[in-house]
Amino acid sequence: MSELKYLQRLLFLLAMAFSLSFACVACGDDEEEELFDDPNQEQTDNGGGGSQDGGTAPTDSIMPPAEDPSLPTDSIPQTDDPSLPTDSIAGGEDEPMVPADSILVSDSHEAVDLGLPSGLKWATCNVGASSPEEYGYYFSWGETKTKSNYTNGNSTTEGLSFSRLYSRGIIGSDCNLTPAYDAATANWGSKWRMPTLDEIKELLNNCTWEWTTQSGVKGRKVTGPNGNSLFLPAAGYRYGTYLNVADSYGYYWSATPDSYSDGACYLLFSLDGCNWGKYDRYYGRSVRPVSDELLSDSEK
Repeated sequence: MSELKYLQRLLFLLAMAFSLSFACVACGDDEEEELFDDPNQEQTDNGGGGSQDGGTAPTDSIMPPAEDPSLPTDSIPQTDDPSLPTDSIAGGEDEPMVPADSILVSDSHEAVDLGLPSGLKWATCNVGASSPEEYGYYFSWGETKTKSNYTNGNSTTEGLSFSRLYSRGIIGSDCNLTPAYDAATANWGSKWRMPTLDEIKELLNNCTWEWTTQSGVKGRKVTGPNGNSLFLPAAGYRYGTYLNVADSYGYYWSATPDSYSDGACYLLFSLDGCNWGKYDRYYGRSVRPVSDELLSDSEK
């Protein structure tokens, strides 16, 4: 009799253990993964199914975006300036960006003084473009020529650590691209260069950003403290052989690598907002040159 009771008790305990283990497996962990644990961490690239209708948009086919398809909800963050404007949609097209006497010219390329605290001048066109609305060329970070295929394997800087970038002369003591690896300098001359991350932040923090259409091309009108403006087309980005989200998103490289990964920093914007982020260097992005040397004819 005692053996029977022992067997009954053993069977009961085994049944309880099985039911508890099943309950643990069934419940699991329902908590969603945190995409951005660090508020200063990368705001990754965005998609959104843009089109290429109108304007001077290229005719390449568009594939689904290879990167995270959503801008963060706080889409003008990473700034402590509470006076940044909310996003708006312009009511008209082809509004003059800046008075003609405010345009500065060097080597046939034009820049505009936005009245920024640093005095930095921003070019009116992308590298490879002949008008503000043209998309221009796309570059992998740290490269000075375009290519037909943008991959991890054919990037000259992808995977290089911060120290290796410096030891190879790709970045200088200021931690930004040197002229030999700067797409703006290599294509436009010594008076031009790519903006640093700090200079992109200055543009975000001191200007108003308005989603608009100019000559049939969507993008952002950026108006400086002195009332002068420039236009940044939403030129998308290149991944592999495809052009992604053109006419919906803009991606512009800075000269600054990310010191904690093998990425690099850039400006990004869409209808929903403006920001800066950091991501893999092999993606093809636009370059908008800047100059801190240009002088008008009256100042020379």
